[in-house]
Amino acid sequence: MKKTFVIRKIAYHYSDEYFYVHTMGGIENIYESEEAAKKELIRLEREELERLDLGDTEQLSGCSHKFMKEAKTFKYLFKQKFGKDLVKVDEYGNIFCDRGTYLPKGLSDKDLMHIRDTLDLKFHELSEYEGDPHFYGIWLCKQGAFHTFNGAPYFYNSFAEALKEAHEQLRHFLINQKWQGTLSSLSDQPIILRSLINSSDKISYDDENKELSTKYLSEKDGIALNELLREKVMEIKQIPLSEVEGIDHWTYTEM
Repeated sequence: MKKTFVIRKIAYHYSDEYFYVHTMGGIENIYESEEAAKKELIRLEREELERLDLGDTEQLSGCSHKFMKEAKTFKYLFKQKFGKDLVKVDEYGNIFCDRGTYLPKGLSDKDLMHIRDTLDLKFHELSEYEGDPHFYGIWLCKQGAFHTFNGAPYFYNSFAEALKEAHEQLRHFLINQKWQGTLSSLSDQPIILRSLINSSDKISYDDENKELSTKYLSEKDGIALNELLREKVMEIKQIPLSEVEGIDHWTYTEM
């Protein structure tokens, strides 16, 4: 079976302090040649990384310490390879770059991609498929529509990626929700649903009014409740390539 290679953009937002990854964005291009896809990925990443102000990134901002492990590795590797520091260290040991700090031009492809991977500072992603590419979205059952941003569906490269994101999002969609009906009408497994209710202080059932309600659920309880409900809150559905190809990447990068 033929293989297909897809380069997707990564959408960033700005937090008033640094740029951070918002989601996977639109499709840059689709290739049947792995060599051509990898060559284009390097070209695209070089274009972005050479003009990037490192002080504006979450990885090397003085306002974020989320990527200290990656920043320390980058500091060591860059000093070892090029004999100088691009970063500074504050009195607490946090590593950062001043605004106006850029990677040197003319790095080899290998060094450039090594820095990219060390910092996890990526602007495009390359995915490989057996046959035609296929994408997935989080279907919101009650709304009868995909989970979207600015009207465009978030779409994922695999079922597993979409499912992972759905599990993380479930708790937000289950805050202060109510369902009317008996447990038998709400679930094909009412005994197990009753057990979940009894084990969670964030899920309750009013037997008199026949009302199931939730508060702020943990991810674990949210997943369990979604699985037990006859009418799911979320499920994963495939999105046709023809639909995602037409989505403008900048839809996902709007502030």
